[in-house]
Amino acid sequence: MTRETEYRDSTPVDFPDDYEQSDIDPRVARRTNAVRQKQYGKDVRESMAQAEEITSVVANQARNISQDVGKRQGNVEQRFDDQIAGSTNGDEVIDARNSNVTGETSKTLKVRLDGMQENSVHRTEDKATYESASIGTDDSVYMTPHSSAVAIQNQSFKGEGASVHYIAHRGSNK
Repeated sequence: MTRETEYRDSTPVDFPDDYEQSDIDPRVARRTNAVRQKQYGKDVRESMAQAEEITSVVANQARNISQDVGKRQGNVEQRFDDQIAGSTNGDEVIDARNSNVTGETSKTLKVRLDGMQENSVHRTEDKATYESASIGTDDSVYMTPHSSAVAIQNQSFKGEGASVHYIAHRGSNK
């Protein structure tokens, strides 16, 4: 059973001239010329197949080069970081004024460090007093300016309104 091809578009190709002929790999150019000029279908198909294979080889080579460049770039960055870490100098202090986390730049390193300390988990205004921790809810963690504690259990005494909170000390916050 032979299948006939239906050619529906009789207009010539009008692709834009959007690349330089000199940029084409000579191996591919040779095969594309064969596609244009060979008389027999098997020669045209083989030319097309080889052109595709060469294109794949070029793409793989480009990928390998790109990966190698990426590795070398990572190595250069690591060496640069090692050099900065190996010596305390003005450049390191200037660089430390910039936060990669917040994107903010402080005028001085002291301003940045003070700001970090103010925003830390251990801010005094976020801490409970020892008294407020001692009347807290069960299984909650409380921090005072000097220690952390956990309200473990609230046990009622006999009688009305009397209870004891057992507090387990977790350690110093000094």
